[in-house]
Amino acid sequence: METFETIPGRAWAALGVAASTVVLIILDSGFVALAFPEIEEEFANTERSTLSWISSGYFISLASLMLVTGRLAERVGRRRVFIGGLATYAIGALVMAMAATPLLVIAARLVQGAGAAALTPVSLAIALKEFPMSRRSTAIGGWAVIGGTSGVIAPTVGAVLVDGFGWRAPFILLATLLVVVSLVAMRILDADPVTDTPSAIDLPSVPLAIAAVGGAALVLTKARSWGPLDLRIVATLGVAAIAGALLLHRSRSAAGSLIDLTLFKIRSYSVGSLASVFTQMGFFAFFFTAPLFFAEVWGYSVLAAGFALAFHQGVAALVGLPLGRLADRVGVRRIVGFGGLAAALSFVSMIAFVDTTPNLGLVIVPAFVLGGVGTMANGAFTTSIALREIDDDALTRASSGYYVTRRLASGLGVVIGAAILGDASAPESLGDFKVVWAFAGVCYAASGLVAFADK
Repeated sequence: METFETIPGRAWAALGVAASTVVLIILDSGFVALAFPEIEEEFANTERSTLSWISSGYFISLASLMLVTGRLAERVGRRRVFIGGLATYAIGALVMAMAATPLLVIAARLVQGAGAAALTPVSLAIALKEFPMSRRSTAIGGWAVIGGTSGVIAPTVGAVLVDGFGWRAPFILLATLLVVVSLVAMRILDADPVTDTPSAIDLPSVPLAIAAVGGAALVLTKARSWGPLDLRIVATLGVAAIAGALLLHRSRSAAGSLIDLTLFKIRSYSVGSLASVFTQMGFFAFFFTAPLFFAEVWGYSVLAAGFALAFHQGVAALVGLPLGRLADRVGVRRIVGFGGLAAALSFVSMIAFVDTTPNLGLVIVPAFVLGGVGTMANGAFTTSIALREIDDDALTRASSGYYVTRRLASGLGVVIGAAILGDASAPESLGDFKVVWAFAGVCYAASGLVAFADK
């Protein structure tokens, strides 16, 4: 009979502290989405295209800096970078709450993005370090439950705060919570080990990584509003491509390069990363467009559409931890593979049975139950595949590379979903939404099939 290593109590404590950053980042995203109409009203003389940098600036800052923070954590210590990320995020939230001009709001979001770039790769590495390698799927399942639950509660908490106290109030709360988590982290997390030979960082790789990833992120966030043939898009693509080629060239020989190409020789890391690209494209193409479907085709209010999507995320949150434990027993590739196929089937059912007449109970609920289980099984545990065989000393740089691909894939999913819909705004656009669901289903099926290639 196969036995499993015991998970120590401090591992769960470290997971709780590290995963709290997921809660706060998701809350922040919900706060921004709900606060945007009031921000737009307060700064009525500012064009919407300028205010859109509140979201796109954060995404670009986050994506462009993750490779840097992953290597930095190996040089100065994960705990230092983690607490520094919390402090940076808190400063950004506080500036956001007090900002008197739209440019200051955008600057605050850039700072928050930098803080999130420090937290995203390091937090999971901090948690996984405390778990036996054979139980990493359980840890990621717990992580996913926390993230899924946050996705359910974020709209409600944000709506109450914005409606009751104005758009600045959520960011004051966020800054306070970040300070609390910082204090707890300083007590719970072990001090970083002292070493006489700190990990090297290839300094020329830093601007190359920022230009390559930041340029790709800029294109993904602005391609629709500027147009794909706009000179700014073409020039940015060119800069990103040249910087990316130079970065890869340095990665082959330079010590401390921000991309560790040797990681891709590990089959599970390559498989998990590729599967995750398909997952993120499918998930964000669907979730970005789903509120429009409920509002434009079925005539739902924003609140009703939010509750429908919260049900999907709630189902996912309920099954995360049991799926993690099951993955440790039966193998994570089976969970990810069948999860991708289950999610694909949920989209097939929506394509077959959804029409212009609202039918939440008989059509959407069954599809969202299957889809919630499938997207959790697939989406969360591609991470488990990718990081399953990574040694502790390489976890942060492996996580940073993995999460950069996820972020860019999510942005690509949004762009593709928006491109398929175009300016759809009437019940007659149901066919366009079904094309989006077909694309999402194909992505999840591809992710599942890629996962089965893991051994």
